[in-house]
Amino acid sequence: MLFCEFWGDSKNLYKIEKLFHYNYMRKIVIFSDLDGTLLDHNTYSYDAAKEALSIIKKKNIPLIFTTSKTRAEVLKLQEDMGVDYPFIVENGGGIIFREKDIDENLKKKVQEIGEGFYALILGAKRNDLIRFGQSLKKKYNLKLFSEMSDDELMEIMSLPFERLSLSKMREFSEPFILEDKCAVEELLREVEKSDFKILKGGRFYHLVGKHQDKGKAVEKVKEFYVKKYEKIVTIGVGDSSNDIDLLKEVEYPILVKKWDGKHVECSVKNVIKSNFIGPEGFNYEVIDLLKSLGVYNG
Repeated sequence: MLFCEFWGDSKNLYKIEKLFHYNYMRKIVIFSDLDGTLLDHNTYSYDAAKEALSIIKKKNIPLIFTTSKTRAEVLKLQEDMGVDYPFIVENGGGIIFREKDIDENLKKKVQEIGEGFYALILGAKRNDLIRFGQSLKKKYNLKLFSEMSDDELMEIMSLPFERLSLSKMREFSEPFILEDKCAVEELLREVEKSDFKILKGGRFYHLVGKHQDKGKAVEKVKEFYVKKYEKIVTIGVGDSSNDIDLLKEVEYPILVKKWDGKHVECSVKNVIKSNFIGPEGFNYEVIDLLKSLGVYNG
């Protein structure tokens, strides 16, 4: 499409060739939200994104899961997909690295967490989050994730029990449901005065550390890849309001439609708004962008 527009204009063709060469010389890194983006909101399937995932794998493009999910959940998904890159958990609460990723400089900043994994911790401790959540519970009629029954959680999340057990292994966040939606503004104002904050996800609100978000974690992972490859080009994909900070930190932000067919409000500069929902949007937009960057010709 680009060549058709500029065909016959040698100056513009030269500019395009330079753009392709510039991007070709840089390592592409993709950051993606999971629930509602790479994974279907209702089924948690990534089947609709398999074509893009296959290209990403063949091109050895790092795919960094950037999610509200737990470390245990992401490790299971990575195992299923054959992915072993670093990943961001619990809305930026921690970045998980494997031993193969650790150099002497990074080793000074991370904590060893066993089984060959290391964590760069950016968020609050879950026990502190639960205590704070409990202090708000009666006033705002909150239902904390840690206090819900398995049956309640399985109904809300549409997860089988074995996957639910992985979701309960939280370290840096406490999801909750707000029964009285009219109280959300008052709740936000009260939480702003504390060391914590609230993020809105697809199914839950998330109580997290005040300085914790996906964007700050993406920034840290970008630093890791700049040290490794020197020059990188970053792509980010999300669907929800808690992905906005992620999208702000990448050169090519992609916003897919939510499960209801709508886009969340997003003022990120140069954002690509997909016409497709979730993994279908991920698939179409990532392939289209990789073609535009000259790293895949279909």
